[in-house]
Amino acid sequence: MSRRALAEKRPLLLLSVLAALAFYYLRFTGFPELYLMAVKGAAVGSLALYAFLRHPGPDVKLLGWALAAAAAGDVAMELDTEIGGLIFLLFHLFAITLFLRHRRPQLTTSQSWAVGVTFCLTPLIAWVLPADREGAQAIVEEFRQVLENEAIEKVGQNIKYDAVVFKNYGVEVRGYWFDTMIAHYLLEPELRHGMDYLAETYLKYSPIPIESLIGKGAKQLSM
Repeated sequence: MSRRALAEKRPLLLLSVLAALAFYYLRFTGFPELYLMAVKGAAVGSLALYAFLRHPGPDVKLLGWALAAAAAGDVAMELDTEIGGLIFLLFHLFAITLFLRHRRPQLTTSQSWAVGVTFCLTPLIAWVLPADREGAQAIVEEFRQVLENEAIEKVGQNIKYDAVVFKNYGVEVRGYWFDTMIAHYLLEPELRHGMDYLAETYLKYSPIPIESLIGKGAKQLSM
């Protein structure tokens, strides 16, 4: 491909970066939710379009479809978690197909067993894991009034993750967010940004290890 042809398609990469930055900043404003979801999907969707236009090869096309499914799934999760999950499943199928096209010529016996067990047990484990949904929902309801109050500022560590968890329980975290992880990254980008590190560095306090609360390994409780 000529340099000129590549340069003509680079705006898609720029659009992807701009869309990602726009989504991050616009979510703190009163920007309409529907348009915000479109901006969110445009970040990865632009990469998918770039992959389609960049190279005619089947592998790149497959990568493009995977990125397109990821973008659609990310947007769909905001509307319906089940539909979003199904679209993300499609994304994983595209990714698995791409992997199988470039797998090792010959797997060892242990590798073959590991692949087979992973494919069979992962969906089963996800299905049978216990979840006290009603009990968790009752606890979340006690905080709904505060979380959805736009006049109350929310401060947290990696607060976007918490907002996604609350959204799964029907609670929309509103108002101004302040993320200590992002703030520390902007101040000290070369350092670690985990909560334990920040507490020990700035507060001289060692938090209780998360493993002592929810366990670790195969026995770790779900968040």
